[in-house]
Order: sequence, then C-alpha cells, then structure tokens
Amino acid sequence: MNQGTSLHLLSKSDKQNTEGSGKPMKKLPLIIECELFVRSLGQDQLKTRTRILGGRHGDFILIEDPIFHINERLTALPEKEFVCSFFHDGDIYRFQTRIQQVMGRGLSLIDYPDQFQVENVRKHHRIQVNIETHFVAQGSRETVSGTIRDVSEGGCYLLVPALMSAFQNMLCKVSFVLPDGQQIAGVDAKVRTVRMIKLKRVTELGLEFLGPREHLAKIASFCRFCLFFKV
Repeated sequence: MNQGTSLHLLSKSDKQNTEGSGKPMKKLPLIIECELFVRSLGQDQLKTRTRILGGRHGDFILIEDPIFHINERLTALPEKEFVCSFFHDGDIYRFQTRIQQVMGRGLSLIDYPDQFQVENVRKHHRIQVNIETHFVAQGSRETVSGTIRDVSEGGCYLLVPALMSAFQNMLCKVSFVLPDGQQIAGVDAKVRTVRMIKLKRVTELGLEFLGPREHLAKIASFCRFCLFFKV
C-alpha cells in the first residue's frame, strides 16, 4: 500500500448515523502512516506510539511493533488487551484490541475491533508546558530568550521576561526542545498577538507555526501524545 493511502474514509452520513444512536461504527477511518497511540489496559504507565501500515477491515490492522519501554533495559510487546487511539478529521478514535500475530521484522497484526468510541476534540488543543525558548525576529541578529507556557499543533503562547518591540504578523524563528526530547531548531512562525505588561516588564506573544513540515510533524506528534494520554 502506498504512503498516505486511505484504507477507508468514514463518510459524513456514516458518522451522523452512528453518533447519538450509541451503536458502534462498522469501519475505522484508517490512514496508512497514521500515528497510533497504544496504552496498556492494566498498567497505565506503559504507553507507546506506533504507525498503521495496512490492514483488512473486519480482520486485522498491520502496525509497527507496539513496544513498551518498561525501564532503560527492558522492553516488551503487550501480552494482553490494550487500548489504541488515533486522530482523524477532528476526532479521536479509541478501541481495545490485542496482538493477533507477530510478523517479524518489526511488524505485528492486531485484531480489528468489533466496536470503538469517537470523541470530538478541538483540533489545536493547548498543552500546558514550561519550555525554555530562543526567539529571533526576521531581519534581526538578536536572540531573545523566553518561555513557552502552552503549545498546540498550530502555535504557542510565548512569555518574554522583558519589554520588546514586536508587532502583529511579524515573522520569526523559534527554537526549543519538546518535553519528549524532540528538538525544534528554528520553526518558522508569525506573531498573531502582542501584549506588553509594563508593570511586570514582560511581553506576551501568541505565535502561529508556519513550517517547515518536519518541525510541524514533531510538534503535532507531541501534542497528540499528550491529548491521547491526558498528560
């Protein structure tokens, strides 16, 4: 199957007929290369992420091995049922499953679920964080230090401990390390809101992330991980 290929896209009518009726949907909107978040049913601290690589509706889903990191030396595949979650079109899909077969070469088949739940969420859900950040305005050589206080797939709220010259739609680059260790080295951003609090001598900036795509993917992955596992 080709990267980005849809196994099945849930139609709007399917979704409307299911929601409110309490009846499980017949098909999951599975997308090749979609990130899948996995959590143990019995041990909430055991969680990981993997990818959907293929599948056959009503039979199995092919994924990369969902490996739990128990400690620095010990890893394991789930032995019993576990919970899977993924994001699609503004909704979180959750279902319980188990490993049907370990294929080798880092691949596993999991059971296609008989039923699953759908939760509508805000696309750019804000995650509360406290991340040291470096900010450089376009055309400037000065690096400004600040703290990201919340982050979403679409942008962030940046607190700068100084009064600085900034204006709406100003372009900039922002560098930081996400709490999961992923490094964001110079994501392009645009200033959407500016608020200077002279009494506290701080500047609050609302930033919109623009690119590049690999940085946006890292930020989205972190935000979805936090959303799925309520971090």
